[in-house]
Amino acid sequence: MIFINNQPFKIEDGMTVKQALDLFGAILPYAVLHNGDFLPQSKQAETLLSNKDVLEVISAIQGG
Repeated sequence: MIFINNQPFKIEDGMTVKQALDLFGAILPYAVLHNGDFLPQSKQAETLLSNKDVLEVISAIQGG
């Protein structure tokens, strides 16, 4: 189990950050913190998750 935006989220062994975010329903554009560190989009598909990892998804908000 990991946490995405403070919500518990069940994952399978070998799941990447990108796969978890897709299942979570995250929609680009967004920034991701993985255990408190910025994770560039180029690394999300290769970064494996571990039990108790924490992801924070920060969505871009358009203002005017």
